[in-house]
Amino acid sequence: MSKPQKRCVFCGGTPATKGHIWPEWFDRHLPEKASHHQEFVGEILTFKSEADGPSPRNVIRQGHAGSRKPRNTCHGCNGGWMSRLEQSNIARMSALILGQPVLLTTMDQWLLSALLCLITIRLEFTDLEMQGVPVAERRELMATGHAPFDTWRIWIARFGGQNPHDHWSRHFGMQVVSSPDEMFRPHKCNTQVTTMVIGELCAHLVSSSAMPVPRGYSGVELTPIWPPTDFDIDSRAIPFLNDADVVHLHESLAASMKTA
Repeated sequence: MSKPQKRCVFCGGTPATKGHIWPEWFDRHLPEKASHHQEFVGEILTFKSEADGPSPRNVIRQGHAGSRKPRNTCHGCNGGWMSRLEQSNIARMSALILGQPVLLTTMDQWLLSALLCLITIRLEFTDLEMQGVPVAERRELMATGHAPFDTWRIWIARFGGQNPHDHWSRHFGMQVVSSPDEMFRPHKCNTQVTTMVIGELCAHLVSSSAMPVPRGYSGVELTPIWPPTDFDIDSRAIPFLNDADVVHLHESLAASMKTA
């Protein structure tokens, strides 16, 4: 018996085809990549976690991280709204990746946030144990062309560290419950945190269908772009983060919940 065709995770259509998690045009602005890359799952560096979740593991994969092409979206989505979203961000995102001055208008913040949201959702499908974005939010991005308002917050910073490829994509999901009795089995995430470094751009995204997303973190300077602001953002005023800052930022939400 033949296997059923995989469906597009956005529209549900078939057949699902391979598509890049990160737009191919990123490669124009980034140095030559390694032939292999490491993926860390369940790794926590800044505090000791006692939460239930997947065991920490280190997976070595062929190709650089940006070459990942999972088979989970259809030709119509890949060549349609996804392609338009990627193309509409080339100018502003290229400047941020290269550390060049750029003014982000309110509309720029809308478009940049939508692309970062798309990358995050696609990234989740590389490790289903850490998947925290519900189907309804994937459909909302597809239908509206913007990240969900009530459940997502997105910030950016400038990366000034030494090892950007160590932070190409840090992602983990959490199951947030008010009491142990509400915990789902098997383990299912309802909250996700993604931090990615692409050249000189650092983006931090948090979404949750179980709790209000924080407006920021104590001791960490970031520039919010989603929900968008009513004023233009001068990229020269965006705060810098180094390697240690990125790791601390990525684990800040989980650490704050541990001590709450």
